[in-house]
Amino acid sequence: NESVERILRAKARIAPGLHIPEDDRYALIAAGDVSAVTTAELIAAEGVTIVRHQGFFPLPEDGALVVVYPRELSALADAFRVRLPWARLVPVERDPGEEDVARAVNAAKNAVRVVAVVTDCRKFPGQERLVRALGERAAVVAAGVP
Repeated sequence: NESVERILRAKARIAPGLHIPEDDRYALIAAGDVSAVTTAELIAAEGVTIVRHQGFFPLPEDGALVVVYPRELSALADAFRVRLPWARLVPVERDPGEEDVARAVNAAKNAVRVVAVVTDCRKFPGQERLVRALGERAAVVAAGVP
């Protein structure tokens, strides 16, 4: 599939250390091969996809970026600290409650750009409430399984 290949090439440019399989596991997934499905789930769990980003880029360079993310994604937070040290990081629970949502909305109040990182939204409805509360100006990034 050309679309999948383009995405994988783009990921390779962005993250040179990313392993991109060169076999036919994708075809096996369609055929229902259990080991291929497991591999696909592993790839999805380690991937990051921008879901919504209307007018988001370029990123501000003056500290006006707020990143709201599930606390247990500490490796993602570390990556933001290294690549965007001026960004304000706001950790929340995986299923954010009212207090987390209010804290995130307050942190984002004066930001030029907001990134909301979500994962497994079907299991954690608080993430959808968080994204809705942050509003249209927030870019939504699915880390792992959206």
